Amino acid sequence: MNVADLFRAFLSLGLPVAALSWVLFSWIFSSGEIGRSEKRAAIKKQVKKKTQISGWSAGENRTQTRFW
Repeated sequence: MNVADLFRAFLSLGLPVAALSWVLFSWIFSSGEIGRSEKRAAIKKQVKKKTQISGWSAGENRTQTRFW
């Protein structure tokens, strides 16, 4: 594995995740559900509440994956 492989992996895996995260948080921010002046704990609590409402809470409708 060389630097070119790492760079290609970053472009193909890291950038789409970063872009999606940016789009989602900017969408939540522009809708007014979170504010820029709020503390980190308050934002974390609101995001957790949003994931529970949408049904994406940990352990719900997910399968256990084992790699060993």
